[in-house]
Amino acid sequence: MLQDAIFARRDWLGAPGNEDIAIAFLRATFRGWIFAREHQTYQLHEVNPLVWPVPAGIGITEAASWD
Repeated sequence: MLQDAIFARRDWLGAPGNEDIAIAFLRATFRGWIFAREHQTYQLHEVNPLVWPVPAGIGITEAASWD
């Protein structure tokens, strides 16, 4: 089963007002996933030059980069 699945009962969705709640929840969830993706992309972009490639090897931060 894929992770991050969202389940809702048909009877709950059929109750008055709950469909609007479900739609709002999904929109907010998607915005959160988009934010997380963009944040992670930014983070990788910033960290990548510090880690890859480094002449001394992965995980070694050269003093000049640290400074």
